[in-house]
Amino acid sequence: MIEYFKAFLKQTIVFGLSFYLVHQAIVSFAFSELELPYPLVAIYASQFFISGITCVVLVKISESKKDLVGYSFLGLSLLRGGLTYLIMLPVKQSYEVFPKELLVQFLIPYFVFLALDAWYTTYLLKD
Repeated sequence: MIEYFKAFLKQTIVFGLSFYLVHQAIVSFAFSELELPYPLVAIYASQFFISGITCVVLVKISESKKDLVGYSFLGLSLLRGGLTYLIMLPVKQSYEVFPKELLVQFLIPYFVFLALDAWYTTYLLKD
């Protein structure tokens, strides 16, 4: 299990950090007047934490019942979407008209880490 988690951490840190740096540069350059309710690093950190939990759960399931890994990934992806919505809900309720720029700030890290989780799930299924 440790080697799977180390492989996951390496890939997730490299790609997550790369996307974060690009995203931060774009936000500071193009949307400098936009005030984010949560720092961008906190959004990426929360998604990284959720991905870590997903990785551990998928590895545990893979060790006992390999055929349930795909279904578990679907369920955990649904849970990820719900947690992301709960994180975004107070921000959404504080605006009368929710700016699309803020929605994009939440969705980019969500989809980046969801794609990394999908890649990792295929890695587990191939092995």
